[in-house]
Amino acid sequence: FGYRSEDVVGRNFTMLLAPHGETHVFEKERRSRSYEAAYLGRDGRIVTMKQTSTPLRDSDGDSVGRLVLLRDVTHLKKMELDMARNQNLAAIGEMAATLSHELKNPLAGMSGALQILADGIPEGDERRPILREVLDLIGRMDNTVHDLLSFAKPLTPARQDVPVRVVR
Repeated sequence: FGYRSEDVVGRNFTMLLAPHGETHVFEKERRSRSYEAAYLGRDGRIVTMKQTSTPLRDSDGDSVGRLVLLRDVTHLKKMELDMARNQNLAAIGEMAATLSHELKNPLAGMSGALQILADGIPEGDERRPILREVLDLIGRMDNTVHDLLSFAKPLTPARQDVPVRVVR
């Protein structure tokens, strides 16, 4: 949690373990319990702990304390979050690729048909600029679809030779 031993020795352990936003009262629990909780370290960082609490009893069955074991699982939680985020990004990439392929063919068909129509209209006809504007808009949409496809394509790392220097 970031405390020095002289900051905590002799103090109630709950000052270390009070979870951020929730307090667990161990003394009232009569059975073992295990859970994860987020705690606030001395420096303000969030620390995720796997905590197991077991009551300690004397020979008469009376409570004499608790055994509390803590394991820092902050790095595991971060890896889980990163993995979930990467899975979401992969799903978005697949969806973008599918969407791009579904849009690309109709756009090409519309562009070709409008080009043929535009070629059949004389130069001075007032419909010609309208067809050109629609063709330009289709071109913009096609560029957006191309960008979307580029985004969805997995990156391949590029290797290159680099000089090795002596590290001092």
